Amino acid sequence: MEASYKTNPQQWVSVIADKFRMSTNGGPAHTAEDIVNVGTYNLFLGESQHYSSKAETFESSAHIFHQAFPSGFLWELLEVLSGPPNVTFKWRHLGTFSGQYKEHARRKGRSRRSQYCSRHG
Repeated sequence: MEASYKTNPQQWVSVIADKFRMSTNGGPAHTAEDIVNVGTYNLFLGESQHYSSKAETFESSAHIFHQAFPSGFLWELLEVLSGPPNVTFKWRHLGTFSGQYKEHARRKGRSRRSQYCSRHG
């Protein structure tokens, strides 16, 4: 997904950047600018015991997860619930946690996270 690695929405080819909106699990809709300014991990993870979106940038959050999942954190489309122009779908992330996550030691284990997402534009 381009939003995860291209920091200029005008370079995105899969969506119309000025019409693009993304929300997850019924949360607020975010613009392309929100995503590149804050980062996808920060927008969707927020504040928790093990992660603070306020303490991370787009770049630092990507670095953290690339270290924790060095072989990739795959994105899989599970089901399309409504079609264009406003698309709602169920998806999941999955990968092997074989790297380092902040101060937490490396361990082997699969991570799966399923979510619903709406995209407009």
